[in-house]
Amino acid sequence: MIKLPKQQVQTMALFGLFGALGFYVYVQYLFAPMSRDAKSVEQQVRGLRERLRSLEAATANEAALQAQYRQVEQVVGALRTAMPDEGELPSVIELVSALAEKSDVKIQTVFPQRTVAVSESSTGREAPVYKEVPIQIDALAGFHELGTFLSLVEMGEKPMQVMSLRISANPKEPRRHQVNLLVRAYFAVAGS
Repeated sequence: MIKLPKQQVQTMALFGLFGALGFYVYVQYLFAPMSRDAKSVEQQVRGLRERLRSLEAATANEAALQAQYRQVEQVVGALRTAMPDEGELPSVIELVSALAEKSDVKIQTVFPQRTVAVSESSTGREAPVYKEVPIQIDALAGFHELGTFLSLVEMGEKPMQVMSLRISANPKEPRRHQVNLLVRAYFAVAGS
């Protein structure tokens, strides 16, 4: 082994120390941030690749999506034609009266209540597509007649739904009961 003078050993140790210190500074202040940035970019690239795959899948299914859209559009068109216009409220009330007569339910009073406009979206940004008009019906009926009437109302040509039903005994006629019924009728909004 060669013996070096003490001053050369100290100089070499000093250079080694500065080299180690320089390497430490390089790793801590240059390499570590670059490594973190590289990991962040890698995650972004991974997310963008997944998004690209989903867009490619949607593009590949575009024809099927368009076919589904046309089908839904046809169904919506058919439903809108089944829904009466707003101005047909009197004819709907006449229909309810005719159904009651057909099922042997004796109507005492029929009157519409306040109209409720319903929008396609919950945000309220789109124009209303249909209106709900609750119709109050007070009648006298037996249980079988009432069942027939309710069936005719809900399965009829005009879209209607029973909202509430209250039956109470009628002391004057034990076989006929006092019926308070609230039916929701649906009407297409003009221009929708």
